[in-house]
Amino acid sequence: AVAVFTFTLAQAKAHADSTTVMAATLPTALGYTSAIWDGQNAYIFGGYTGAGSTNLILRYNPVTDTLTVMNAMLPTPRAFTSAVWTGKYAFIFGGATATPSGATYVTEIDRYDPATDTITVVGVMPKDLGYTSAVWDGNNAYVFAGVNNIVFTNTIVRFSPSTNTAQVVASLPDISYATSAVWDGNNAFVFGGQQLAGHPQ
Repeated sequence: AVAVFTFTLAQAKAHADSTTVMAATLPTALGYTSAIWDGQNAYIFGGYTGAGSTNLILRYNPVTDTLTVMNAMLPTPRAFTSAVWTGKYAFIFGGATATPSGATYVTEIDRYDPATDTITVVGVMPKDLGYTSAVWDGNNAYVFAGVNNIVFTNTIVRFSPSTNTAQVVASLPDISYATSAVWDGNNAFVFGGQQLAGHPQ
């Protein structure tokens, strides 16, 4: 099957129970991106075009409804990453360089600085993983589960920007990938995921 990805940016209006299709469009069809919000703009990292992964970093401003392709790029083309915002930097975790014939997963941890539009490789994950989810607790990032090709994991990895080190600190009850996660100020909540292709939890 050929995947079809959307070109549009949609803005959800919870109070109106509706969505609005924004005028700005992505520069190419993209899926499997990660994104953060810095208080003014959204930054979108990498993704998969249907033909392969990309190293683009995009900035979307909802006030002006404009999308900008940044000069900085991910060090390697990647999809299936996760990302967090610390208040100053975005950190992007793992992912894979992918083509229609397969994917090469990576351990790379990147730090992106929107103020200077620069990206730096700052660390490595304990294992090369994609399809993770991640949260920021104010001091550390926590990266949940994931997959390397057909090897699934339930690990919880803590990344400390102060030392640029990542280590496994706990495990989820189930082995899974493609979860989502949020931080409420005290706890991380991790939602759903899949154990095997076509078997959501």
